Amino acid sequence: MKKNLNDQRQVILKLLAEKAVMKQNVFANTINIFEQIRDSSQNVVNELASEIRGVDSRVTLGFKEFNQQSFQLKVAGDMLQFDMHTNVFEFEKSHPVYKSSYVKKNELNSFAELLACIIFWPIHLNIIVLTTLDF
Repeated sequence: MKKNLNDQRQVILKLLAEKAVMKQNVFANTINIFEQIRDSSQNVVNELASEIRGVDSRVTLGFKEFNQQSFQLKVAGDMLQFDMHTNVFEFEKSHPVYKSSYVKKNELNSFAELLACIIFWPIHLNIIVLTTLDF
């Protein structure tokens, strides 16, 4: 009985060492990517906003940060909402991602997180969803 309990404990430790650590790595990587997108977006808006005011003051550019996982860009009449979802997930085994060489090389590479860009155009709404596998 004691040996079986110790074996189960080793399995739990192995899972924590592999999957939990991988999930933490994916989360940290996603935060890094999202911060790069946010910072680049803010810099571009700041640079272009002052230049476009000299051309036509009706054309506005704006940047608004809501929190660490969400910001918004206003580009003329369009609005783009960027969101980082904080739940790391693993694709189901039937998902086509398992056919990629990236996941075949290491099955733990099937963990991902979502970054979403929602584009509010006057006529319709587009949603672009990226996973950390796209980077």
